[in-house]
Amino acid sequence: MVLETNQDYSEVLSDFQAIFKECLLKVEEQGFNNQFEENIVGLFLINSWLGALLRMESNNPLEGFKDFIIQQLSN
Repeated sequence: MVLETNQDYSEVLSDFQAIFKECLLKVEEQGFNNQFEENIVGLFLINSWLGALLRMESNNPLEGFKDFIIQQLSN
């Protein structure tokens, strides 16, 4: 899949946001306390992940991103 326009990127990011929202809803169904609004968390995860990808050359930002998200969502 080749993304050629801003609309292509926007559609893919919207798909990811929907996937994140679905995951958070499934977590709630299993009895975990979710104190966050799913749409906001989905957008935050996408923006943070993209930021970490842009900084790939410095100090393994994806690992820091993953550690922070897991810590916050497990509280």
